[in-house]
Amino acid sequence: MTKYLPFAVVALSLIVTGCKNHGEETHATSGVGQIPAETFIREWVADLDLPDGQEISELYVRDEIVFAYTPSHRVFFINKASGQLMASVTVPVKGPKLFAPIVLPDRVVFPTTTSVEIYNFKGRLLRSLETRVALRSGGVGKDNMIYGGSDHSTGGRLVAVDLDRNYVPVVWEVMTFGGISSTPALYQGVIYVGSEDGDVYAVNDERRPVWGTEDGVFRTDGKIVSDLRVDDYGLYVNSTDSKLYCVHRVTGKVRWQYFAGTPLRTPPEATQDLVYQYVPRTGLVALNRTDDGSDNPPPVFAYNRTPRWIVPNARQFLAEGKDFSYLRRNDDHVMAVDKKTGAVRFVSKQAFSGFGVNTKNDIVFVATKDGRVVAVKPVLKAGSAGELVMVFEELDDAA
Repeated sequence: MTKYLPFAVVALSLIVTGCKNHGEETHATSGVGQIPAETFIREWVADLDLPDGQEISELYVRDEIVFAYTPSHRVFFINKASGQLMASVTVPVKGPKLFAPIVLPDRVVFPTTTSVEIYNFKGRLLRSLETRVALRSGGVGKDNMIYGGSDHSTGGRLVAVDLDRNYVPVVWEVMTFGGISSTPALYQGVIYVGSEDGDVYAVNDERRPVWGTEDGVFRTDGKIVSDLRVDDYGLYVNSTDSKLYCVHRVTGKVRWQYFAGTPLRTPPEATQDLVYQYVPRTGLVALNRTDDGSDNPPPVFAYNRTPRWIVPNARQFLAEGKDFSYLRRNDDHVMAVDKKTGAVRFVSKQAFSGFGVNTKNDIVFVATKDGRVVAVKPVLKAGSAGELVMVFEELDDAA
């Protein structure tokens, strides 16, 4: 039986190493009480009671749901706010891959290589839809439509799949001259997709090009293999040509670019203030997202971006608050860094087996090796009440 553990009931043995200006040590405590500054309290814990040897391999954080995957394709739907289990299903994967969930207003879609499996939010299977094409990328969706990349003998295809069609669900295709392994992005009715031919295509829901550029595409000099990101400011694309581009959504022209010096194969993550990019052999790079309303002088706001900071031993963005960014360290520990400078403030002593990316607020979602999904919230001012789940010792300069 699956168990749910509210934060005030069961303590987690999570210990964090952190730096304190006063150089004092704070030792682990238990129970509910006053919380010191720069620590975490647990929002919730979901104990998924996995069989021995099973771990949570992937976490996907969406607006209202956290999805936890296991290697056997069991998927848990967890309420993002409360940690309560909404559903648990084993998705019948047809082919080698189960992609990230696509959450629509009335259902959840799990794309596999040759089908899409459609569930309601209580975990009831609504239908299994054969796509009749080989899906190669994850997808995005709106209303009754999802969009993803498929393989073809002459290259790739962006396909539009109608979830309500009984026969021939692929409504239209856009041909590309390279395969599509990058998950598309969708914003205000425009679908953006990157191809391994180095081009980015932007089409509306009737597959008409929206950019007035040459051939209606944005062109890079390398393959695009990582997922695209989009927001109100721009489209974020990286390429094996060693550049991260911020592209104007409407015109298809570059707003700014960052030269990483090595091929990029990991997707960027954009928040209100920063764009985070992992660069092999360099670390996690933070770049200013916009050119508006900042007191930071150039070159951080130049066309050719210079990083605000680099954390060499970090490889993934996890969450962001007003003052801190929360990152995944190379050894799978969680680290908190000053958002202005990148200086490390505290680091967890415990390693984790799964990590979710949350671009909306400062809640960090992680999974433990014993099958728990944990939401922890940073406390930046002393005096808050709650259960302490991460405490501090003086940070070793070598950490």
